[in-house]
Amino acid sequence: MKTNGINSTTSHFKSINAETRRYRRISLQLPTEYSLKGSSITRFGHTINICEEGLVICIREKYEVGQNLRVKVFFSTGSDCVFIDTRTEVVWRNILEQRKKEYVCGLRFIEMSHDDLKKLRIFLKSFSEAAQEQKCPTLFGLRIWKERSLKKR
Repeated sequence: MKTNGINSTTSHFKSINAETRRYRRISLQLPTEYSLKGSSITRFGHTINICEEGLVICIREKYEVGQNLRVKVFFSTGSDCVFIDTRTEVVWRNILEQRKKEYVCGLRFIEMSHDDLKKLRIFLKSFSEAAQEQKCPTLFGLRIWKERSLKKR
């Protein structure tokens, strides 16, 4: 039986759930900028996890399933801070119980340049390899990213 992307098999002894996703999700808090499609108002949030098909993001605004958001995700490759710029669709949304003014949204990538997809794949691959070696690549935190973006203004 398949339910929400998860195969569930029940036996006399236990229930087994195995994810059937094409791409492995990587749990990372990466800084993001996002806006509703067509809006010039940019907001800030962070990822909870990310893969080649989409991401889960923590944000302060309540968006509806089906709405399109423009999302920039910032990360580092070596000593460079880079970002991907993508259009996404909200596929699910939950309110954070601990913080009533924040939401967790599952976003599916619906448009991304070839170059940005290549950057994302390289980053995810390097992070996966580093995790297997129990080392993490350098990631710019929210504080560093905000300081840099404020200097540019």
